[in-house]
Amino acid sequence: MHNFQTYLITDWSLFERLQSYEAATDSQLPAVFDVETNSVEEVKADLFGIGLCFTDQKAFYIPIRNPDGSKFWSTPQESSIIKWLDNTLTSRGVIGHNIVYDCIVYSRNGGAILDSDVKADTILMKHTADLRKPAPSTRGPEWTHLWCTGCHASGIAG
Repeated sequence: MHNFQTYLITDWSLFERLQSYEAATDSQLPAVFDVETNSVEEVKADLFGIGLCFTDQKAFYIPIRNPDGSKFWSTPQESSIIKWLDNTLTSRGVIGHNIVYDCIVYSRNGGAILDSDVKADTILMKHTADLRKPAPSTRGPEWTHLWCTGCHASGIAG
């Protein structure tokens, strides 16, 4: 049985632990990246949180806003988080599900422009799979081996 764990980063000490964890992982592997917002329109969306995965064992969620829309972190803390994310995501590259949306929202909300750092988009991969067969679910283990070599994501994609 695969032991996949998720972590909610809700204070500065947990964020520092996330940084240490990421630094100890294989930097050649891309980061799986996802944003949570308040709109389906990327030009209107406020960034509420960021999901990250660097290995097939752990995923992390960093809230950016509270449910009421107020900022979760102090301005200096949020700036430090975004700077770390910019460095991490541009050096590793990113994989996501509908990654174009995620990259636009991220850059519109203060993050780096990641367009040249995209390694794969699972929504595009889903539509370019063998079209003679029904498209596989992007949420199941039968699909995850196709979108990230070395990232056995246990059925969570995008």
